[in-house]
Amino acid sequence: MTETGLNMVGQGLDLNLLKVFCSVVEAGSMSEAAKNLDMNQSAVSSAMQKLKDSLGAELFIRQSRGVKPTAIAMSLYRDVSVDLTKLNRTVAGITAFDPMSSKRQFTISCPEFSNTVLFNQLNDLVNPDLKIVFHDQPSSSEALMQQLLDRERDLFIDVTVPDHPSVMAQSLGVDRSCVIASNKHPRLQGEVISLEQFLSEPYVKLNRTRDQLAGIRWLTKAQIHRLNIVSHTQSLFESMVTVSQTELISTLPISMADHFQDILGLKMFDLPFSSSPIQIYLLWHKAMDDDQGHRWLRERIQLIYKG
Repeated sequence: MTETGLNMVGQGLDLNLLKVFCSVVEAGSMSEAAKNLDMNQSAVSSAMQKLKDSLGAELFIRQSRGVKPTAIAMSLYRDVSVDLTKLNRTVAGITAFDPMSSKRQFTISCPEFSNTVLFNQLNDLVNPDLKIVFHDQPSSSEALMQQLLDRERDLFIDVTVPDHPSVMAQSLGVDRSCVIASNKHPRLQGEVISLEQFLSEPYVKLNRTRDQLAGIRWLTKAQIHRLNIVSHTQSLFESMVTVSQTELISTLPISMADHFQDILGLKMFDLPFSSSPIQIYLLWHKAMDDDQGHRWLRERIQLIYKG
């Protein structure tokens, strides 16, 4: 626990009050928090009054719709919510996990091209109370390391493995990049795109970076200096849609391009220069290794990639 959380529990503050407090902050309403916690609204209000009296500080301001946390409440929430999340995950790991009845919510950080592969297959669950929420990948190796150590997500799918004894990793396989164009592109009707064509055709550049390297600069050590860049985007999906509707070209991981090729009417070409394969890894914090629910999710992801 953080120092704040340890001090509050050490002073004899009821942990259940903190759970109710976090739910009220997140719901922005006593009544909504009561529904989420399966409690009476009067019990929630009573709990918040008791916490207010214990701390000697105003926690919420009543509004026409719900309540607004004070600055003190938000400061408390930032400390306590992290501790409660870690505690809940620890307890969940000790108890049996049944995917057919669990109400657990998992979070996964992954690149955009992995999101398209995983989303439908992981969320096609019989149990509607079991949630899997996707988040974008960190923009730097340093941010990835910090989020792993802080356990901000249950799992990370990424292209690098931080060097730290608390980080567990398993290879999910290899992807490669390709050139994409509309299958109606008037100048690219063959099966091969030359380097000269690649450099001369109008190009959609992905501006998102990893360790300050953007798009194609991250894929290859080849000196590609003369790209005819006419469009910039932060999204691989946006680049696909743009390419499908224009005479522009771009580069994309093969797995994503193949998934949308028929839907968007795309044509795929091998890169006309040497490039490195994209190694894909499943990452998690060592503390989650024996968590039964966590293990179930890891095994599902591994099976999806093997398939």
